Amino acid sequence: TWCRSCLFVSSLVRVIRPRRVVCTMSSSSDILRPLREAVKEQGDIVRRLKEEKAPSQDLQKAISELKTRKKALEDKEKSMLPKGAFNRPGLEDLVKRRFFYAPAFSIYGGVAGLYDYGPTGCAMKANMLSLWRSHFVLEEQMLEIESTSLTPEPVLQASGHVERFADFLVKDLQTGECFRADHLLEGTTYLFNDVCHL
Repeated sequence: TWCRSCLFVSSLVRVIRPRRVVCTMSSSSDILRPLREAVKEQGDIVRRLKEEKAPSQDLQKAISELKTRKKALEDKEKSMLPKGAFNRPGLEDLVKRRFFYAPAFSIYGGVAGLYDYGPTGCAMKANMLSLWRSHFVLEEQMLEIESTSLTPEPVLQASGHVERFADFLVKDLQTGECFRADHLLEGTTYLFNDVCHL
């Protein structure tokens, strides 16, 4: 059985652990911040030179410097990863270079969440659908339907989704991640209630 002080200590550990992780993340972001700012600054210079139609030698120098700064940032990020850690940026770069997929409409700036699949990506997607069908349709004897992926706005207005749903988003200024405000409040009140009910 747990005594009252043990329960209090275990609840404190649950509350303190996330803070420790956040501190580690903020210290790594503090280390990377100057490098990221240097890349952004040089990117702005390259854009400005392109807009001003600067001489090609100046533009090539600026682009070379931008590549050097990006490489320094990537090297620092890689050196900060724990040994044997999953390298997500490396995997994303590989699948884009081998054209598994690419952001849709990328020559026009791209659209978030929409992708074009290359030959290997198409084959992989077809294999996944085939595996899904063999399990659910053939083995589980479920019926398959196909409907549109996009919903026109009049349908969402008629169903009440436009009027009723107004989820507020908040953005973490350090990491740039967005969260639903109600989910953050639920998580905070859960931790608060957990500590107070000891």
